[in-house]
Amino acid sequence: MMRGVSNAVVPALVLLAGLFASLLFQNSLADQAAKNVTSLDAITLAQSDAGDKQSAVPSLRADDFVAVEEVPDPIHIPEPEYPHSALLAGIEGTVWLRVMIDTSGQVVDAVIEKESGQGAGFEDAAIQAAYWGRWSPAILRERPVECWVAYKVEFKIMANDYITEADKLFKSREYDKSREIYMKAMEKATEDGQNSELTESYSQIARCYLITDKKEEGRVWITKAAEIATPDEPLGWSRYLGVRGRFEWQDEELEKATATFKEMYEYCSGQKLHDRAIDAAHMVAITGSPEQQVEWGLKGIKEAEAGNVTGWLGPLWNNLGATYETLMRYDDALNAYIKAREYHWQYGTETNKMIADWAVGHAYRLAGNYDEAAKWLRPVLAWCERIENAEFVGWSHKELGEIDIINKNFKSALEHLVIAEDKLKAEQMPEWDPDGYKKLLGQIEELKSRVE
Repeated sequence: MMRGVSNAVVPALVLLAGLFASLLFQNSLADQAAKNVTSLDAITLAQSDAGDKQSAVPSLRADDFVAVEEVPDPIHIPEPEYPHSALLAGIEGTVWLRVMIDTSGQVVDAVIEKESGQGAGFEDAAIQAAYWGRWSPAILRERPVECWVAYKVEFKIMANDYITEADKLFKSREYDKSREIYMKAMEKATEDGQNSELTESYSQIARCYLITDKKEEGRVWITKAAEIATPDEPLGWSRYLGVRGRFEWQDEELEKATATFKEMYEYCSGQKLHDRAIDAAHMVAITGSPEQQVEWGLKGIKEAEAGNVTGWLGPLWNNLGATYETLMRYDDALNAYIKAREYHWQYGTETNKMIADWAVGHAYRLAGNYDEAAKWLRPVLAWCERIENAEFVGWSHKELGEIDIINKNFKSALEHLVIAEDKLKAEQMPEWDPDGYKKLLGQIEELKSRVE
C-alpha cells in the first residue's frame, strides 16, 4: 500500500463541535513514525465563508469547526489491511476519513467522508485501521481538547501487500496458492525496483517448493535470493536466512543449518524482528543436539515474551516439553507441558486445548503419578470422542492402557490398547512411526497371553 507523509507545512482541517476555522497543519512526524503512516492530505476551507470554497470532503459542515492553538499530530496511523479480493483483482483506490481524536490522543470515532467508489472493501479496511491510530491531542487554552481531523488513505498495491497475503495462505498450508501470490509479489517488486521484497519473494517461492517435496525446483529460487540478499535489508535478509537454513536442513547438513539459524537468531533479535528470531530459535531446537534444543527452546520463549508474541508461547513450551521428554527429564517435561497448556487455553483452538490436556496427562504418567494422569486422560478421551478426533482417541486409549499395565489391570489394558491400535492404524501410524506401532502390537500380544 502507498505510504508516506509530506514533510512540508500543509493546510489541514480540524473540527470541533461549535464554530468554524481554517488552520495550518504542521506535519511533525518523526522519521520512524512516518514509515508506518498512510498518506495524509489536507482539506482547505475559507476562514469565514466555507460555502465559497469547494471542499474535497463535501459532507463536512461549517458549524462543526472551531479554532485550536495546536492541531493533532499523527504519531502512528496503522496501515489498513488490503482487501483480499481487491488485491487479487489489482484494484486500487482512495478513501477520505474523518476521525475524532480525544484528549489522550486516541481515536474514538471514525467515519467515511468520501468513498473510493470501487466497492472493493477499502472503506471498511480504512475504518478498522483508523481506530488503532495514535495522535497528539489538540490544544486549546493550554488544555487538550477533542477534535476531528480529516485525512485520506490511498490503497495502492505494493509488493509487500502481496507478500502479506501470501504469508497468510502459507500459514494455512495452502502452499500452491501462496506460491502464486509470491510470484505476483516478485513481479511487483521487480517492476518497482524493491530489492528487499524481491529477496523475500524469491525465498518464499523456494520454500513453497521445498515444503511440497520439490526441493530441486525450489533450489533455483533460493539461489536467486542468495544473489541479491544483503544484511542491509532486514526483512529480505532474515527471510533468506530462514529458507537457506531449511534447505541445509533438508540436505542433512545439520551443522551448517544450525549455524545459519543461529546467525538468523542473532540478526533478527538485534533488529527486533521477534517473530523471525523465534522461528530461528525454534529451528535450532530442531537441528541442534538435545542440549542445544533445550538452550534454544528457552531462547525462543524468552524472545516471544520480550516481543509479546503470545501466539508462539504455547507451541514453544510444548516443543520444550517434548525435548525434555526425549532427555527423560520427565518432571521438567511436565512443567513445560503445564506451561504450554496455559497458553493454548488462552489463544488456541479447541483441538489445541484438547491436545494440551492430553500432554499434561501423558507427562504425569511418565513422571510416575498414575492417578493424576488418569484424572486428566479420562476427560480427554471423552472430549476426543465428542469432537471425533480419531488420532487422539487412539492416543488416549494408549495412555490409559499403559496406566492399567502398571496397575496390573491387564484385561482393561488390553481393551484400551486394542482400540488404540485400531484408531492409530487408521491414522497411518505404521507409516510415520513404524517402531512405535510395532511396539504397540507387541504389547497387545503380551497382554493377550496374560489375559488368557
